[in-house]
Amino acid sequence: MKRYHLAQKLHHNVVQQLVSINYQLTEIWQHTDRQQDTELVSALQLIRQELLDAVKQLGEVISELQPPGLPDLGLTAALEGEVARLEREGGTQMPIIELDLDESGTTLPEPTALCLFQVAQEMLRNALKHAQADRVILNLRLQDDEVVLGIVDNGRGFQVPTHLKQLAQFPRFGLIKIVKYVTKVGGQVSFHSQPSVGTEITVRIPLNKIESDNNRNYQ
Repeated sequence: MKRYHLAQKLHHNVVQQLVSINYQLTEIWQHTDRQQDTELVSALQLIRQELLDAVKQLGEVISELQPPGLPDLGLTAALEGEVARLEREGGTQMPIIELDLDESGTTLPEPTALCLFQVAQEMLRNALKHAQADRVILNLRLQDDEVVLGIVDNGRGFQVPTHLKQLAQFPRFGLIKIVKYVTKVGGQVSFHSQPSVGTEITVRIPLNKIESDNNRNYQ
């Protein structure tokens, strides 16, 4: 509930204020003599762009706090929505993203659903920004005694460290974030990758851990 209220406050207060400021700057910019005040025009353009970047980054934070669709529709629909968003924003430069999602993902409780969504976000971000892949496969399965989330890409890959503490050598990849998300809910994560071959990341969370959290629904 705290995450929901914080996300709502950020969206309705901070984001709206930034959008309003940007609108006012746009008004000033449009009424500025662009021939005489070239330095002012350049400064206004820079400030406007920085504001837009801040709004975008804040939107990503809000999405992590309150992933769209997750509270009402469940994990499967939220992941489909996230991929659709990435495809809209990525345009023609986007790799092909294939989804193989178990519909049972709609029944997962809050801690598990949020963890898996955050991990999937980080996985997709890595594949799109760093892996230089042209095909990504994201799958979600509820098996007999565990829920399994996996992502495979055919990107450039990397040399997987032998110890978890060495993941700090890859700060851009968000690998430590993924480990923290998963261990927080009692799960395990494995990384398989080779340079020029691609990467496979698998997350496993025991169903008995999920059942113990069933009284905590996403709100």
